[in-house]
Amino acid sequence: HQAVRVNTSKIRVAQAQAILRNEGFNNDLSQLNSTSLIIENGFAADSRLFKNGSLVFQDESAACVVSSMQLTGAEMVLDACAAPGGKTIQIADQLTSGHVWALDIHQHKVELIQKNALRSGFSAQVTAQKLDARLAGKKFSNNRFDQILLDAPCSGIGLLRRKPEIRYRKKTTDIESLSQIQENLLESMVPLVKPHGKITYSTCTLMQEENQQVIKKFLKKHPEFVLSDQNQLGRTIFPDEFGSDGFFMVNLIKSGI
Repeated sequence: HQAVRVNTSKIRVAQAQAILRNEGFNNDLSQLNSTSLIIENGFAADSRLFKNGSLVFQDESAACVVSSMQLTGAEMVLDACAAPGGKTIQIADQLTSGHVWALDIHQHKVELIQKNALRSGFSAQVTAQKLDARLAGKKFSNNRFDQILLDAPCSGIGLLRRKPEIRYRKKTTDIESLSQIQENLLESMVPLVKPHGKITYSTCTLMQEENQQVIKKFLKKHPEFVLSDQNQLGRTIFPDEFGSDGFFMVNLIKSGI
């Protein structure tokens, strides 16, 4: 099956479902995300809705990350590690007067984000730039963003269902160096988010060293941040729960100064 997300700025979910069924695509609502559909047959890229930008290929657990941000529409948002832009487009879909800046370190990936924004009709809401997110403080002023999404580079263990070759490529040393990068990236985001603003940290891995441990260290170092859900150190979606990718996500709120 294929997971797609409905571009709700263009079409309602129920309408999209009906059009897809008329075209011969059996589909169901995702159990994980209210704007995601699971298509059971055929290749969704052949559908009229995909061609006109009303559908986006996106795993349903990845879509949950942006849903967890609870955007209201007017926010200035930074998507710090954005390529290929699935979450950037989903953020743009939630914005009215707001704007999203999407960063990636590779020029060809920045162009991919721009292309995806154009196809989905969000060029006006999205600015994609080539930049290492660790250097974002040189580009953007302090307290610039209402919300920051840091979908951090990770070992990808949550993608084993789709990419089984990952298990042969990852070593303990990789995970240690990745957790260091993740910590550095989070650190770089601290001055950029406004008081009362939010950093959403996510990975497509299930490793505690890249998830809960990174967040515990961060909170210890930065008492000005609190968990949005005080009872829980983030949310982990396991691949066997819904047949989706494995994902970790947590929302960190900056106290007022």
